Amino acid sequence: MADDASPGEKLWYYRELRGITREAFGRLVGLEPGGVQNFEAGINQIHYHHALKFADLLGVEPEIFLNDHTRFCAPGYGDRIRKIRYACDQTQEEFAETLGVTRNRVSVWEAEIDEFHPSFQSFEKLRAIASEKGIQIQHLIEDPDSYSDGYDEFISGEYGKKIKYIRAAYGVTQAEFCRMLGYEGDTSACMWESENRKPLRKHFGRIRFLAETKGISLARLNEDPDFYRDAYSQFVERDSGKKIRYIRLTYGVYTDVFGRMLGCSGNAVAVWERGQYIMGRQYFDTLQRLAAEKGISLDELNDDPSIYQDPYDVFCSGNCAAKIHFVRICCGMSIARFASEIRVSSTTVNAWESISPDKCSRRPGRESFRKICDLLSAAGGSLDEIETDYDGFFRLLKEYRSPGYGRRIRKIRERMGLKRREFAAIIGVSDQTVYHWEKEALSRGSYICPGELTFYRIWQLAKKKGVDINDT
Repeated sequence: MADDASPGEKLWYYRELRGITREAFGRLVGLEPGGVQNFEAGINQIHYHHALKFADLLGVEPEIFLNDHTRFCAPGYGDRIRKIRYACDQTQEEFAETLGVTRNRVSVWEAEIDEFHPSFQSFEKLRAIASEKGIQIQHLIEDPDSYSDGYDEFISGEYGKKIKYIRAAYGVTQAEFCRMLGYEGDTSACMWESENRKPLRKHFGRIRFLAETKGISLARLNEDPDFYRDAYSQFVERDSGKKIRYIRLTYGVYTDVFGRMLGCSGNAVAVWERGQYIMGRQYFDTLQRLAAEKGISLDELNDDPSIYQDPYDVFCSGNCAAKIHFVRICCGMSIARFASEIRVSSTTVNAWESISPDKCSRRPGRESFRKICDLLSAAGGSLDEIETDYDGFFRLLKEYRSPGYGRRIRKIRERMGLKRREFAAIIGVSDQTVYHWEKEALSRGSYICPGELTFYRIWQLAKKKGVDINDT
């Protein structure tokens, strides 16, 4: 038998060598004699499943009955086709167009449905495309893992962080990075970085190219996603919008002014603060300088999210009306005086303190909040104390206006070691008033009990004396 004999000629040679007729061979392998003849004449290709049967019967290796085409079409051909397509960074539809076949055909090949193989003509196209991409067909057959494109490994863990670091190396916005990738949707990179959506494989080749251009090794990035972490990437990694807002508020300016300070538009600052986009690297050095001028450490902002909580937002969250009410009581002011100090109307203060469903509940603006803080500070109070104490204060106030309040007041006074006259003098009322409280006396049908400002003084006195006002 000649060294360059075709698979069909080899089949004829070994069948004859074993002394098996075509008819007998056909019966043994489940073929008609004509089918055997077609294989031997090269009319039909001998594919792997037939090669196994023939080799088993003739006592030879199945490999001798295969050529480049049928060897490629042995089990695993779907993965081999897929790897060639991945090397082209193409979807099935795009790859089908390159090959001149339908997308459905590429899909069936890759799924190896019913052993539906590429024709010889399609195989030749596949081989040519593979060669252009540096893929040797024989090597692909023998060691398919050597042609991994790295996509699966890249998206297997923290791919959002990896993409963010690659983008950070270019110092561009997410929209600009999308355009560099040839992607039309401006929000796609944002979706990738938050890991709400994975990048398609067809974009991976471009991502890899952009990384390598900046000297970023994907192998090292896969091994340690934080390897290329720098001050900027650390800053934008988490809650960057809140951090930017915190820095801006320390300057007491609106977004348009802060934008000018950074060299961008106020709208850009606004969308950063809302978390819709991430600040571009080109503004980071300026932001870092502005933060340093206010004594703000970005490392501390990154490490402790509570640092960049906006006091105004914290104050206005929860029961803002009760907090304002409590601030006014701490300042020892009536609504009219409180309104005058802040330079708003009494109606406005009433609206702020309103918690009734049928009344308009509003929160103060930032300028009014600043004045409220100034008044509180002048009275020796702090926002932390307001947050901690306001709920407990109003709960106790309600209890000390309920039946039995007289006994509670007397018990507090006695535990402080004060006589009625001493107690009255300290809290700024008459001895007779304290007597009426303790007796729960009536005046015009109503109980005589401490007002808000007076009860606050009692509450403060108890704290100063170390008396637990709750334990009465």
